[in-house]
Amino acid sequence: MTTTLRLPVTLVLTLTTALALVAGASAQRRSEPEELLSLYDRGVYELFDERLRAFAAAPISVETFTRAADRWIGSGSSSTRRRLVAAAVTVELAAVPPSLGGSRPSNRR
Repeated sequence: MTTTLRLPVTLVLTLTTALALVAGASAQRRSEPEELLSLYDRGVYELFDERLRAFAAAPISVETFTRAADRWIGSGSSSTRRRLVAAAVTVELAAVPPSLGGSRPSNRR
């Protein structure tokens, strides 16, 4: 005897939407370091400062940040310049005062 599970359409849509939002948020979190690096590289410093404060408010592991920076460095044509930008962004990140949310990068995994 086979039992068929039928879920209401609204429940299925709600679950699908929730999963898509979680997946999208996860992908967005992974791109934050690359976005910061790109903003700094392009000289968009006002937006960089704004995003930096928001980014610094939540902990991220050093390993995660380093992997993202390595991906960003490898994806461009001038790896020497990109390494310098990554170093500058790391210094900027370390200089965010705790009163503005500074806590990154941390050693938490």
